[in-house]
Amino acid sequence: MEKYINENYSREIKIINAKWPRLEIDSTLNKFDKLKIVYEVFDFKYKSQIKLSHQINFNLVFCHGSGMSRSIWDYYIYKLTELIEAKPNSSQREFHINKIISIDQVNHGESYQLNKYKLGPNYNWNDGARDIIKIMELELYKNSTDSNTLNILIGHSMGGFQSLSANAHLPNNTLIDLTFIIEPVLITHTFIPDSNITIVSSNFVKAISKKIKSNFSSIDEFNDFLNYSSFYNKNTNQDILNSIKKYELKVTLDQKTDGGRVEDKSPTLQVTTKMNFYQNLLCYLTNKPASPWLLNNLQFINNPIISIFGEKSDWCPVENQIALSKNLKNYKEYFIPDGNHLINLEKPDKIIEIILENLTLHVEHLNHNEFNKRSKILTVEERQKLFLDSFDQFVKLRIRERGSKL
Repeated sequence: MEKYINENYSREIKIINAKWPRLEIDSTLNKFDKLKIVYEVFDFKYKSQIKLSHQINFNLVFCHGSGMSRSIWDYYIYKLTELIEAKPNSSQREFHINKIISIDQVNHGESYQLNKYKLGPNYNWNDGARDIIKIMELELYKNSTDSNTLNILIGHSMGGFQSLSANAHLPNNTLIDLTFIIEPVLITHTFIPDSNITIVSSNFVKAISKKIKSNFSSIDEFNDFLNYSSFYNKNTNQDILNSIKKYELKVTLDQKTDGGRVEDKSPTLQVTTKMNFYQNLLCYLTNKPASPWLLNNLQFINNPIISIFGEKSDWCPVENQIALSKNLKNYKEYFIPDGNHLINLEKPDKIIEIILENLTLHVEHLNHNEFNKRSKILTVEERQKLFLDSFDQFVKLRIRERGSKL
């Protein structure tokens, strides 16, 4: 899998400043602390071989859920590339892959490793959406000369929430063209439902704590925990689980010191995950106040949204589906039989099938004449005329005839 990805993509890991200031003052230990965010860019190597003038190019942006990392999407990158680019007659397709981005949120993976002495006890999920937008603006900013390139957001669980939140921040924006949200967590059954912060029971925390761990006595214990005791159960796709284990494993030698002097003892082997236990737990305690904000702003989203739920999932109450279908204007949903909350790990091929089906439909429904018209470079005179025409249409909606009194 990794060999295939490397053969088809130029890969670059990038580090930028996350959005600042953060939405919660205790997101960092000092309100002036600046966090970093790490993401990987996969640039498809063979774009120059594709010649069709009407072809659509897709940029894909992947956003992980709580306690996970960008590594969970490697299988998706591999399979989507194989299905879109490597099949017979793929050059005749009306769409191709341009660039792929996978993100480690500020308190996850390699981002956490850079931020661990700055992160505070709070994490507003909407900050993750703001970070996604910043990365997309830097990497995928579009102008009229490349309007045949479409940006696709794909997120799971917390990452599904943040992908949807990015649309709420930019409800009519051409930066985001289509979004897939997999088991998005908007509404949860918490201990005190009406509270403006997330409050959960101690039993819930005990149950979660048994599934998350970041320190191990050996590599064998690390492998055993991920294989048998973590959220990654026996149904997890083996290629995805292998990617997670390879990415998360962090082995260091800890040399004991005494007052700054190295003790004359053999160093201790430290086996950890890149994800930290405390930051992982905090993700489950910080859905609010971001959740009420997003629920109130769903009505303003005009971009197309596609939800994918597991039929047997008990993590996303049915209220999530009701809120989305009631408030989103351009909305479609799928239910995967026998699917649980981690359907992106357990049934990735089914999700990839849904993604590919809807990318195809999205291209088919595009008005290519309008698309080409938008991509045309306008003269000053054409822009002036366009403004006046647009102004006339705009004011017709805003001005009504009435008496002379103000």
